[in-house]
Formats: sequence, structure tokens, C-alpha cells
Amino acid sequence: MKTSNLTQRPLDLDPQQLPHHVAVIMDGNGRWAKKRGFPRIVGHRQGAKTLKDLLRCCKDWGISALTAYAFSTENWQRPLQEVEFIMRMFERLLRRELAEMKREGVRISFIGDLSALADSLRREIETAIAQTAHNQDIHFTIAVNYGSRAELTQACRRIAEQVQQGTLQPEAVNEALVGQHLYTSGTPDPDFLIRTSGEQRVSNYLLWQLAYTEFYFTETFWPDFDRAAFHEALLYYQGRDRALVRSLSPCRLNDAVFVRVNRTFISVIDRAIAVPTTTFKPDNRSEEVGDRIFVPTIKKTITYLQKEMEGCDDHSQLVESLFHPQESCRIKYNRLRIKPAVLDEFLYSFFRYWERPRVVDTFG
Repeated sequence: MKTSNLTQRPLDLDPQQLPHHVAVIMDGNGRWAKKRGFPRIVGHRQGAKTLKDLLRCCKDWGISALTAYAFSTENWQRPLQEVEFIMRMFERLLRRELAEMKREGVRISFIGDLSALADSLRREIETAIAQTAHNQDIHFTIAVNYGSRAELTQACRRIAEQVQQGTLQPEAVNEALVGQHLYTSGTPDPDFLIRTSGEQRVSNYLLWQLAYTEFYFTETFWPDFDRAAFHEALLYYQGRDRALVRSLSPCRLNDAVFVRVNRTFISVIDRAIAVPTTTFKPDNRSEEVGDRIFVPTIKKTITYLQKEMEGCDDHSQLVESLFHPQESCRIKYNRLRIKPAVLDEFLYSFFRYWERPRVVDTFG
């Protein structure tokens, strides 16, 4: 199938079953070039073009986040000439592509230890982050000088320092707190990881974040990973049973998801506060699960909002303070007095399935 035929999402891809966040390990640039008798740098240049098209493809097909493993902490061991070329290429691409990224609504983020990069590259990175901070169409994260073990070590060190200083109690250390100290804090974990070139390992990439992620390995070298190959990968993803993952993985909402449903949710809440016994019925959920989790959760949510909305004209601010990813999880849970796992399950299901929420009013 030709790439030109895939500018629109293929009909055999269910938009409700697409991953929200795709992570990629772009492997095989050097081998792709060697196979064709080219220097390795030609493979890196072609790989950058592939990444640009994949980003646009994710946006076209309705995938809200893409994270790319561009340069690991171990990649410094490559030949100096190759490393210097990659760094110069990063800098040139950021400078050249930024205007187009802004027009297409791409929000750019970087994860990794950026302190080791050249000053000129860091300036381009800071500019790109600042100028795209309010874009909402797709979140593009680039991992540069990134190593997951170093990320986790740094998070543990920061938490240990807080405990040592007496500002944090040991019993307060939990998964949510660790997540807040990672580079990816505030970003939902990947639903789907793709690695090209036939290697079947994660190579120190997002070790914490990939806990509930589906893996897909392909023999295709990264420069050849076009939309047809991505289509094939997504068909594999849609064939997987994600029900257990939905019930286990915590909710981490990114800005793009929040903004997309914010207005709808506000209107639902405005309607629901008049009926404290409003019951939400999510798709593909049994009555037992709905009664056990969603009914008491939404009742508590509505009760909280009723109290807070007294004399408040701007309901959107209250909704944002409650559900926005930048809000402290501790504050969110304490306000509602709901177990974190229960609230996470409710939020995950709401934002995953209810872009057009259905409200069933029940008068007890």
C-alpha cells in the first residue's frame, strides 16, 4: 500500500481503539545506510524524515501523543564524528521545522539530561518548548541524552533528600510521587511501543512508564517505517485485549486530552449538579462495575462541586483545578476523599470513552 493512500486514517482502524500515546525506538538507521552503500549519517538524515512523517501521521489519524527515543545516554559511545553530526542535525531541524510545527499545532517537549548538550542546541530546545507550549493538536516528546535508569535514580535521590530534610514522610512515598519526579511527569504513559530493525529489547527506555504498554517489534529499518508499516502496527495493537490494562493503569491526562473534553465535561457537570444522584454509564462496562465504581465516585465529585460552585461564576476553573494533570494528586484525592485507584479508574474511563458522555438521570 502506498503512503500517498494513507493521508486519511484507514477505514479498518477503529478510532476508539487507537492508542493515545505511541512511543518509538528508532533503530536501524546505520544498517539501512550500510545496506545501500551510504555513510551512516545518510541513514540518520532519512530517519529524521521518517519521524517527521510519523508525527504528521499521528496527528492525521487522531493519536494525541508521540515520544521518540532520539539519543540515549549510551549513544555518546558512538564515533565522535557521528555524534557531532547527530547533534548538529538536531539543532538544524529544530530551527528549520519550528515554524511548521507551530502552524500544525504541535507541542514540543524534551526529556533527558539536557545539561550535557551544547549551549546553542539547548537554546533551540528552550525556544521550541516555549513557542509551542500552548499548542494542543499533538504532543511530541523527544528523548535526548535520556536513560531510564538515570531518570529513576535521580527521582529516588530527590525523594530521599526530601525525607532526609523532614519535608516528606516515608509512608507518603508511593507510585504517584515517584511519577511526579520523572521527566515525564504530567504526561500519560505510552499505550504502544514500537521498535524497528528486529531488536527486541527496550534499551533503557521509559522503564517505569512502559509498565502496561503493548510492545511491537518489526524487522523494518527505521528509515523504511512508513505509514503502511505504521498501519500494520496499529492493526496489531487493535487486536490486543486492553481491558485488563484499562483497569490497572493509572490515569495520567495530558493537556491535549484535557482541553479536548473540558467543555463537554463542564456542561455535564453543570447539568449534573441539579441531580445529585446522576449516574454515568460508560461504554463497554457492566452494571456491576458501574455501580461499584462510577456511581459513588460521581456522587462524591458532584457533592464537592456543588459546595465549591456556590457563588462561583467560572465553573471551568473548578473543573480544571480538580482534573488538570498539573494539580497535585494529593490535593485531588483529599478533596474528594476517594481512594486513588477508584478515582483513577473513573477518570481514565471518562476521558478514554466519553468524548460524547451519555448522562442517565436517576431520581432515587
